[in-house]
Amino acid sequence: MQYLMGCGPGGTVQRWLQALELDSVVTFNALDHDGYDRIDLPGFSFRIPNDPRRFETDLLQAFPGDRDGITELFELLWRIQKETGSSGLDLKRFLRQPFQFKDTVLYGPWPVERVFEHLGLSPRARAVIAGQCGDIGLSPREEPLLCMQRCLPPGAGSATQ
Repeated sequence: MQYLMGCGPGGTVQRWLQALELDSVVTFNALDHDGYDRIDLPGFSFRIPNDPRRFETDLLQAFPGDRDGITELFELLWRIQKETGSSGLDLKRFLRQPFQFKDTVLYGPWPVERVFEHLGLSPRARAVIAGQCGDIGLSPREEPLLCMQRCLPPGAGSATQ
């Protein structure tokens, strides 16, 4: 079993299928809204919910000592998403209007681990948040923060299938 992001209504995959007139042929099952993935640490388990706002809320409840860092991380991720848009970085717009991409330019290339250090996140909070960094074959020392945008599907609270 594997899951793909962007298969829900309005998602990138769904739009491609519609353009190819295959949206009634290829269908997807919705992910478990309460936790499509689970991070297990010694003595602790964390389910990653489908809704990015709930992900942030659940992290804040699980790691109250990391409240400021978690809040700042998600604010930064939301700002980068606003700059880059739901379909990713528009290179032409970026080259014409680079000042509209302040956070993307400043923090996007930073390795996830460097961002976590900058925010002062605890090792356990880091482990949960970065639990999927290996999805693209890179460790948190190597994966750029920009890749963490997958934590934030287009539109707050949108269902991903």
